[in-house]
Amino acid sequence: MHYVIDGNNLIGHSPDLSLKDDHCRGEAMTRVAAFCRETGTRATIFFDGGPDAHVGENGVSLGAVRAMLAGKGVEADERILAMIDGAAGRRFTVVSSDRRIYGRARSAGIEALRIHEFNVLIGASNRRRRAADDRHAELEQKSRRLEEGEVQEWLEIFGEDA
Repeated sequence: MHYVIDGNNLIGHSPDLSLKDDHCRGEAMTRVAAFCRETGTRATIFFDGGPDAHVGENGVSLGAVRAMLAGKGVEADERILAMIDGAAGRRFTVVSSDRRIYGRARSAGIEALRIHEFNVLIGASNRRRRAADDRHAELEQKSRRLEEGEVQEWLEIFGEDA
């Protein structure tokens, strides 16, 4: 599965991200990259505007995620619409809450998700990852603890001064 994501739309619809924050593109890419790692998917994120510390003039890759700038004087919407129009046999899922993009994708027979639906997928992925991390930490902690009998046995073998 390959997701084509309207990056500014993703940031604008994420309550803890802001388009005014210089780091929001990097945070959005990090979240999508973690989701792609867990689900074995890929994504291309299109952002409006010019380069910043996270996305250079030629875009940037972060694992299975490729972030691209729409280009000077071009909105990300136009790049996504061009992908939809040129889809001919290519399979991907468009992620945008922009009515024009969403509608065009659906009309072309391309799967489409609204941003809030995609955020639900990312949230579920984050919860699974945190639960797995918690289980790993718990198992690691348990493996470090010795039972009282084991401590006594080791003290007898190596002596109390050991």
